[in-house]
Amino acid sequence: MPPIYQCLFLLLCPLLSQAEVYHVDVKGNDDKGAGSNERPWRTIQRALEECEAGDTVLVHPGVYAERVEFNNSGSATKGWISLLGEDGATISGKGVKGQQLIRAENQSYLRIQNLSLVDNLDKKESAAIMIEGGGSHYEIRNCRIARCKGKNAIGIGFYGSQADVPLSDIVIDGNSITDCEPAPSEALTLNGNVTKFSITNNSITNVNNIGIDFIGGEGDIVKDTTKVAREGICKGNRVENARSSYGDGYAAGIYVDGGKDITIEDNVVTQCDLGIEVGAENKGTVASGIIVRSNILFKNDKAGLVFGGYDTKRGRVQDCLFEGNQFYQNTQHAKPQAELWIQHASGNTVRENYFWVTEKKSMALTVKGGGENSVDGNTWFSAGGAENLRYQFGEVQGSTFTTWQSTTGWDATGKFEKWEFTEPSKAATAQR
Repeated sequence: MPPIYQCLFLLLCPLLSQAEVYHVDVKGNDDKGAGSNERPWRTIQRALEECEAGDTVLVHPGVYAERVEFNNSGSATKGWISLLGEDGATISGKGVKGQQLIRAENQSYLRIQNLSLVDNLDKKESAAIMIEGGGSHYEIRNCRIARCKGKNAIGIGFYGSQADVPLSDIVIDGNSITDCEPAPSEALTLNGNVTKFSITNNSITNVNNIGIDFIGGEGDIVKDTTKVAREGICKGNRVENARSSYGDGYAAGIYVDGGKDITIEDNVVTQCDLGIEVGAENKGTVASGIIVRSNILFKNDKAGLVFGGYDTKRGRVQDCLFEGNQFYQNTQHAKPQAELWIQHASGNTVRENYFWVTEKKSMALTVKGGGENSVDGNTWFSAGGAENLRYQFGEVQGSTFTTWQSTTGWDATGKFEKWEFTEPSKAATAQR
């Protein structure tokens, strides 16, 4: 047993003296085994079927071709049910029928840690890890998800489908999702009645749609569409190469779609269709209370920051704050939008951000109906100079920083000034 798990068990044992530790090994036997280290079971599902509150399933190194489901909940008094992998423990969906590699519905106090989840190849809707229904207290840590292929091949999903009981108290930390095909869904998604979450230090790369998404207003998930993803934090994540495989390609690295009261900070987003987007796709839904601060968004394709409903038949974005972010050359595509793209929104504040505009590309695009926001104190720069900054404000187009200020009434205390940008390394991001 690796030292980290020895320490974990030593800490837990005094509190959970009656808890069991069940062992699973590729050389084990479901019929003749006992779940002990000496006589392990062969499958993870066999061990989970025995688990009660406080118990742990320890998966030894090897490839386990199966799909597993939690049958019971942990509890606050008796302890969590934990599914822990030793280094090299892998669950593979190759050749196994079904949709989710790991699934739980209406269960609570569950921990999933240090597992590789690969080759979920179902051609229908599928996910590596899917938590549904209602319940509380979940931890997903240090899992590696790769090669999930097919339609809606989500890496990690929480679908709060009960109107009266949310999915709550969620920690998703230190995981990686790479080379997956979540389109038209998302690589890591919290949807519906989901609250009190912490999404931290995850890496998402090479996916064919949105990287991280917080959603509300989808009636097929929860009938009460006022129950949205809310009251959470998204911090220290890195999203790279999240580009949509359908439409004209407008996948954001990090997206809030109708969510509320979420803080998005200290993340890095690069080589995506869009950097960070706050929107509301469903009619009647309002994304509000979103704080986007201290993020680094560089060399994305069409825009650095986007907020607002994308047409008048959709929802709106109100009372959100965007401050202290760095936006560097986020118009790499042949047909980009702008570093700052404001759609149907009002009452939002964009302040003290740093924008480095690619020469001959647009600094800002504000659609008609997006002017009722506050934009001030931002620093802008382009190698083309202050006289060559393109923007559109409603139906008015301009090309200098001074006319940007006078036409829009924005950035009265803003300035055109060169600022230093240092590209964050992947290693530095992982250590946040």
